[in-house]
Amino acid sequence: MKIANISACCVLLASVVCAEDVTVQMKPLESSSRVQVTVILGGKPSKGVKVEFYSDGRQFFFSALTDEHGIVTPPELVPGDYNVVAALDEDVSASLRLHVVSGHKVSKVSVDLTERFAQSRDELQRLEKLPIRDHVQAFQGVVVDPSPFGAFIPSAKIRILRKGSEEEIVVLRLSADQRGHFSAQLADGLYIGFFYSPGFRTAVLPFKVTKDGSGDLRIIMQIGHT
Repeated sequence: MKIANISACCVLLASVVCAEDVTVQMKPLESSSRVQVTVILGGKPSKGVKVEFYSDGRQFFFSALTDEHGIVTPPELVPGDYNVVAALDEDVSASLRLHVVSGHKVSKVSVDLTERFAQSRDELQRLEKLPIRDHVQAFQGVVVDPSPFGAFIPSAKIRILRKGSEEEIVVLRLSADQRGHFSAQLADGLYIGFFYSPGFRTAVLPFKVTKDGSGDLRIIMQIGHT
């Protein structure tokens, strides 16, 4: 079967996959060992946002989803430095840095996702204007790095949006297998595929599923943080 050799478009989306990808502010906020984090979106508390705490910058400590009031309350923190990352999805995230000192008074801090969300929506609107480059009968293929031999990228995360809709509609979420291969059922139509993996830039591919299509997709992800 003919394979379409695709170097997918790369865009700067705020993607947080692991602690190494976290961008933090230069000056940390001071907090007591008891802290309450509120996530804000559009001026209102946002429910169901994933919030992660990393001690000493990189060591995972705690993770939870915000409640109906947009709040996450972690266990009591040991004095030290922490990165706090709030992620609505792979594209919309923000972070802050805490310097925790001893104390029992609850420190209330907030993470505002509004700007990141707006940037993501603007970016999606720009992506909607990209031409369809690939026509396939089925959504299947492989994710590789840019080396001459195209080494497989295992477990890359994939998100598929329907192209041409007024709102962002995620129609599919999946991951590549250990050899970088992926496949899924998609109805005929226009789509935008997003491919994520730690240490690589997010790859974006507008494509069309059609009976007249041919070949498999070959997604080449460029090295570097998103």
